Amino acid sequence: MFTQYIDCSGKATHWQYDARGRLKQTANALGETTEYVYTELGTIPQTPIAKDLSLNAIGQLEKIIHADGATEHFIHDAEGRLLVHIDPKGQRTQYEYDVAGRISKRTDAMQQTLKYHWDKLGRLTKLSNENGASYYFHYDVMGRLTKEVDFDGKETVYHYSDTSGELQRSIELAKATQGHQPKHRIQAFEFDAMGRLTQRTAGFSHSIEKLLLEQDEDSEELNAENALQRLEHAISEEFAYDGNGQLIQAKNHNSRAQFFYNEVGNLSHEHHHDIKTQRTAVWQHLYDELNNRTTTHRPDGQKVDWLLYGSGHVYGLALNGEDTVSFKRDDLHREIERHYANGLSQQQQYDQVGRLILQNIEQDNEAGYTANQNTQQNQTQNNAQNQTKALLKRLYHYDKVGQLTDIHDKRRGYIEYKYDPVGRLLQANSALGQETFAFDPASNIINPNKTHNQNHGTQHQRQDTYFEVELVQH
Repeated sequence: MFTQYIDCSGKATHWQYDARGRLKQTANALGETTEYVYTELGTIPQTPIAKDLSLNAIGQLEKIIHADGATEHFIHDAEGRLLVHIDPKGQRTQYEYDVAGRISKRTDAMQQTLKYHWDKLGRLTKLSNENGASYYFHYDVMGRLTKEVDFDGKETVYHYSDTSGELQRSIELAKATQGHQPKHRIQAFEFDAMGRLTQRTAGFSHSIEKLLLEQDEDSEELNAENALQRLEHAISEEFAYDGNGQLIQAKNHNSRAQFFYNEVGNLSHEHHHDIKTQRTAVWQHLYDELNNRTTTHRPDGQKVDWLLYGSGHVYGLALNGEDTVSFKRDDLHREIERHYANGLSQQQQYDQVGRLILQNIEQDNEAGYTANQNTQQNQTQNNAQNQTKALLKRLYHYDKVGQLTDIHDKRRGYIEYKYDPVGRLLQANSALGQETFAFDPASNIINPNKTHNQNHGTQHQRQDTYFEVELVQH
């Protein structure tokens, strides 16, 4: 089993396992540990996490203790299926399964449920969301998705080739809106013998019924060429590949991009052709022995160099041979300092689980005031220097489940965020005012000042085919 990894800087990451080969502990290069605890058969009787919950099955993962002390709890059944997840704030998400072991219901921390329905072949046929609306899936005898009807009732139909079985078309059926004839969105796809996409054409059509009924006399399939000629605002993209499966060309009616590779498959040249202006921009890339990109020659003649260490971590960037920015990294190779050639510098700090907790942008000392021999005057100047040196400073704080709770910003002041039990943002408070957000049970954002209508549905806004906002309910 994998027990230790030593990186290019000699820093080690460790993994520990128990006698049964289960992961017991991980320790990163900074010594930050994550522990995994399993339910064992012992002499001490088990007690459930809560009175209304069952016991975790013997041998299953019971909890994870993160480096900051936050603990997640789990309850599994004897077959290893997750029944309950309890986050570090004590909020539960529960799962139920059918007799075949497939998930049938998920209940979140607000007791809202998402239900799953399956056919006898194990295919998902319906999702019933927290609002009671349904999302349907239909399949052909080959098990391919032929139609889906989303929570808003929008239908998308899929057609496949009788010979290759590959997707030929997708048709998003639009609904008629007041003052507009429905515009159906059509996409047509072509693939090569290896199954790679070679052409995609998209557009709109009003007469979808005629489009679907027209068939080719030889293959009894839709005559794609004639159908596409009737599409409004049709846009086509074409793709080509080399013998190694690498993309060598992509083009549409506006531009063409060509890609060239070296012997080991690294992108070495890019040619970007603007068809309208008949101009070509050429990019050239160079790599080191580890296939890390080290140099790029731009179309305008500029040269960009990436300065690397180890397995490809960037510690500097140079433009035309002059250093423009340098980076300092911690033992986990995360950026902790950045210094620009113009005298600006940036510092970052992280907590024990890798979240950003401090961000500071300042002017380097050499760009500040010059020290003076007079002590009082020197102190005054130093104070002024410190005030002008720190251009931006932010402190970030998180709750037990990793949600950002507040930001202390040197310029904008204090910003506070509040969430509901399922992690949706409800409120943002700052010196500029207060923003509030509201959601229906299915997490659609709604107007917090409006209530549910009489049939207990919910309303939210979405854009129709014409990119006009309409009010829908599901």
